[in-house]
Amino acid sequence: MDKAVSEINRRFSSESQSVLKGICVLAPVSPDFLNFEMIRPLAEKYKANVEDLQLELRQLKRMMDHRIEDGTVLDFPKETVLLDFCAFIGQYKDAFYETENLVTIACTMS
Repeated sequence: MDKAVSEINRRFSSESQSVLKGICVLAPVSPDFLNFEMIRPLAEKYKANVEDLQLELRQLKRMMDHRIEDGTVLDFPKETVLLDFCAFIGQYKDAFYETENLVTIACTMS
């Protein structure tokens, strides 16, 4: 494991690693799902409005919590979780414009 981590550190800059971490936390299975501070480097790299993004992420988390409570949230299969989340967020792209753009970028890159 240490060898793998060392190889990643050697091949990717810290900026690239931060962008990759931002992509990872856009997947609902991530323990840091929608963590703004982890998504920020990705957002800055792709010129997203970070102030709007921060507000969107807070509201999106609340919306998903309410949908979990009332049983209407989608169950995202682990093997397609980012693509399924992309389809889900696409339904709300007017309300979550910055988030939807970043999720689309993440799907394209992965």
